[in-house]
Amino acid sequence: MNKLVIILLIFGLILPSFSFAQEDQPVKAPESSAELKEIGKKILEFFPMALKGAWQEVLKIWQGIWKWFKNLWDSYIFPFFQNIWQKISDFFRREIGEKKLITEIEEEFKVEEETPKEEKNLWEKFWERLKKLIKK
Repeated sequence: MNKLVIILLIFGLILPSFSFAQEDQPVKAPESSAELKEIGKKILEFFPMALKGAWQEVLKIWQGIWKWFKNLWDSYIFPFFQNIWQKISDFFRREIGEKKLITEIEEEFKVEEETPKEEKNLWEKFWERLKKLIKK
């Protein structure tokens, strides 16, 4: 605790003296249009570089966040949901399998119950209609 107080006191006394070492350069208003043009060029050159640097930093941060999230997803979240999905899928497969067995059994009974009907071919249908027409 005492060491911390001593260090803070030293920094408190030394750091303000650094401000006296700097030169005073007051900002002057441009006197001509040429100076104004120069200042405008410097500003226009500065902003794209500053934005590019800031964008690169933001990009690094988002890539780090993406890697962290992908690692979290691959390690914990995806296996959890995959396990749940597997249980749901197995349940429905069993249910569908049982339903298929029931429908297959019902179809077998229907086939046994139905007697095959003799269908008349086209020639026989033609003769029946012809006979009906002649009888009228």
